[in-house]
Amino acid sequence: MLTQIRALRHSERVLTVTLFTTSNFAPDFPPKEEKVMAYFSGAGATDWTNEAAVIDFTVGNSRVRSIP
Repeated sequence: MLTQIRALRHSERVLTVTLFTTSNFAPDFPPKEEKVMAYFSGAGATDWTNEAAVIDFTVGNSRVRSIP
């Protein structure tokens, strides 16, 4: 969504945008990986008022979504 907003607001600075998605609910999209679902199921335990905890969650999010 942020990329789309950026492209609309600054179209002169954006050459292309590639959108992709997964879904556990739409049969036409590939399902989300189990490791991603497991990671986000613990998001409720994150103390969102603690900067270090938010940074840890964000880094973990990047790691769980990265391609090995």
